[in-house]
Amino acid sequence: MIFGGQSQLELTINGAVFPMLSMPGLQCNISHNTKYPLPELRLVINDPVSAINTALPIVDGTSIGVILNDSSLINPTPVTFRAFGTPKRIPMPGQPQQTAYVINALLNAVPLVRSNPNTVHTGTSNSVIQNIASANGLNFSSNVAANDSMTWLPGKKTWAGYINHIANHAYIDDTSAISWGIDEAGTLHYNNIVPLFSAKPVAYIYYGAPPNSTTNSQMTAANTFTALQYQAVNRSGMFNSLGGYGQRTVQPTLSGGVSKYLAANATVTNNSLDISSNISSAVKPVSRMSLAAADAGNAHPNYIAARHQNHRLKCTYTQNIYVLLYRTTGLKIFDTINFTATTNSSSTASLVNGTYLVTGVSRVLWSNRYFEKLELVNAGPIPATGSGLLS
Repeated sequence: MIFGGQSQLELTINGAVFPMLSMPGLQCNISHNTKYPLPELRLVINDPVSAINTALPIVDGTSIGVILNDSSLINPTPVTFRAFGTPKRIPMPGQPQQTAYVINALLNAVPLVRSNPNTVHTGTSNSVIQNIASANGLNFSSNVAANDSMTWLPGKKTWAGYINHIANHAYIDDTSAISWGIDEAGTLHYNNIVPLFSAKPVAYIYYGAPPNSTTNSQMTAANTFTALQYQAVNRSGMFNSLGGYGQRTVQPTLSGGVSKYLAANATVTNNSLDISSNISSAVKPVSRMSLAAADAGNAHPNYIAARHQNHRLKCTYTQNIYVLLYRTTGLKIFDTINFTATTNSSSTASLVNGTYLVTGVSRVLWSNRYFEKLELVNAGPIPATGSGLLS
């Protein structure tokens, strides 16, 4: 069903087409984010012909196929979800004979968050996670060539918990920061985020006056997008307390000694780290203490150092930009983009201009209009100063 040439929504339930009639209050939201393991669907639909009560019932695990698009030239790809429980039912205001349904669903890879693997995997972190992706019917994309081969134990975690455990202890070198996430196309992305900030942007997003594309041959009509609104949210206070201002990890050794991990090498983005040198000096020698189990000799040499490093370096990415767009972008998590904003005070806008990674995408149908909301992240406002060494 296409609404006014602006949006397209098609639903199938267990393979059968849902009758999309005129539906007041229709809402659809498909989102994926590095903060949660599987893409999610939220639908609010009116059912005037009672199809859900009769021919197309929805219960926990029901297959729901969705095509959501703005009827642009980008070819929409159907996404299959599984209902997460039976929908909420609400009588329509003023029309008590009709029922609205609130449907929540997860991408069709539910064992990833509900199943506990009972096998161990041996190899580097990227090869093991690629095997896990294959076992769960997911594609795999990675820029990691890890130096962390070992036997990885699942420890009664879910598949998603197992991946998270591996990523937290993954190691490339003393500057790597490893992260992972799954997009709505069913691809598990496993990346060292540091080099992604040096990659060529796949999209250019601007708010206010458009950038001058004649000075940048990489900008085209297809990869340049206008932001309807944006919001800059800086979380440096919280993340500096969690690890930016200092953390020591202590691990006993089999010989009776103690291994200590403190400093980490942060790669500076936008010429800044949003860390106060005065506060960092004041809280020395350490603001947080973490204890690690004794080294039993059955892990890779940098197992605990990697956990310490991944945590501290990811705490440096504290600047979020939330951008609202009205077009299909085709962007996904870990894409590199360039964001610029122009206001009446260009010096204020410049604080948020720069290179970002996409960490979340929400595609929304609201009031018969299509929108996308992106979550972007980098290390902080450009004028901030800070060393590349987290002491």
